[in-house]
Amino acid sequence: MNTNSNLQSPGEPASQAPPPYGPWVIYAASLFYGILILIIDKAFRDVLLTPMLGLWWLMGIAFFRRPKEVAIVGIILMSCVVGSLIHEAIPMMVVRCVSFIISSTLAVLFASQKWRASERFMQISKIIESVPANVVAADEQGMIIAASGMAVELIGDIYKPVCGHVFTDVFMHHIQPASALKIYREWFQRSGRFECDIQLHDHDDKPLKATAECSGTGPSRILVVMF
Repeated sequence: MNTNSNLQSPGEPASQAPPPYGPWVIYAASLFYGILILIIDKAFRDVLLTPMLGLWWLMGIAFFRRPKEVAIVGIILMSCVVGSLIHEAIPMMVVRCVSFIISSTLAVLFASQKWRASERFMQISKIIESVPANVVAADEQGMIIAASGMAVELIGDIYKPVCGHVFTDVFMHHIQPASALKIYREWFQRSGRFECDIQLHDHDDKPLKATAECSGTGPSRILVVMF
C-alpha cells in the first residue's frame, strides 16, 4: 500500500516539500540583487529603477517563501530603495519610500494567505490519508491532492502515486475527456453533498457509487469524494 502526504494546491508549488534553499541563501541573493539594481540605477540618472525592480523580486519571493522571510527581504530591498533616493528631494524620497513599504506589506500579506492555504491543504491531506475509507480530494484544476490509504490500494499501481494525477483520468476515463472535464467542473460548483458515479481501471468496468462534497472557497476550495 502506498500513501502520499505531499499535497498539491492550485497553481502552487507541486507540494509542500521544504524549499530547496534556506532563508539565508534567499537573503544573500536579495542583497546581491539589490546592490546590482542599485548599480544599474546609477547608470540611468534620469530614471529610478530600484523601487520597481525591487518589487518585482519581492513579489517573486512571496510566491515561494514564508511571510517572515518575505518581510526580511522587503527590509533588505528597502535599504536599496533608500540608497537610490539619497540624492532626491525629501518629498520625492518620502513618497517613494512609503509606496514601497505599502507594496511590501501587500507582498507579505499575499505570502501569509498563500502559506495558510498550503498548511490547510497539508492538514486535509493528513486527515484524509488516515481515514479508514476510500476517500480522495481534488482541487479546482482537477488534480488529486490527497488520498486515503484504502483508496490508494484500491486504485492500484496504474496511478502510483495517486496524488498528482488528474481526477478525471483516474475516475472518469470511461467518459470522453472534454465531457469528463465539464462534469467535473459542474461537481466542483455544487454546494452540499451529492451522489455521483465513478469508475476505476481493472474493476470490470462497473461504475462505483460515490458521495461527493465541496469544501472551502476560492483557491482553497476542494472536492472530496468517498466511494
